[in-house]
Amino acid sequence: SFYRSLTPEQRQQANESNVYELFEPGKTIVVQAYIKPYDLSEKELAAWYVLGSAVLKGTVELSPQKIREFGSQAGVAPEVLVMPDFMRIQFVVPVGGLSLAGDLLSSVMLRCTLLDSDVQEAIRELQASRQEPWMLALTGIRPSFEKLRATDVRNLWSRTFVAKSVSFVVGGEVQNGEGRREIEKRFSRWSPSRPGARIAGVDPRPLLSTNSRLST
Repeated sequence: SFYRSLTPEQRQQANESNVYELFEPGKTIVVQAYIKPYDLSEKELAAWYVLGSAVLKGTVELSPQKIREFGSQAGVAPEVLVMPDFMRIQFVVPVGGLSLAGDLLSSVMLRCTLLDSDVQEAIRELQASRQEPWMLALTGIRPSFEKLRATDVRNLWSRTFVAKSVSFVVGGEVQNGEGRREIEKRFSRWSPSRPGARIAGVDPRPLLSTNSRLST
């Protein structure tokens, strides 16, 4: 990932400014959000994994199908990587689609719906995947989902998806300052004193271009 390729000094700069830009010539732009949780209890850790599996299942504006359709135009599907100490949400878009990536990311992070049915679906998916031996070997952790409720997941979202816990990385064919402007345009009113607050008046404007619409 872009973040892991950074030097310690660059990581510190990213954490202090919340936005780090990495110019790489090419045909795509990668926008990532890194969320670092506080020390999680065993139950909260289970909710953390469920949260990562559920955030792409729909937002106030977008169905999961639309998230995948708009977010796959560069041939790379939207992705959420969940580890015990961080979560990474990633969108890859064609050059010229930075605004689209910002719209998708803000919709997913600020206005995901986390419906009861979506949370239960995420739990079922995780229970199936956790039966794989390699998954336990990779993480060393086997969260228990039996007593987890949708309210537990929504409460964890409201406590962890806050400005002070998030860093953004924008990489690819972007001009200096362009990535920061797109992120700040959507997240500048995200107040740490109001964790998880839905921001009114920020509607995504998907790039409805068919020229580079690809599927994976």
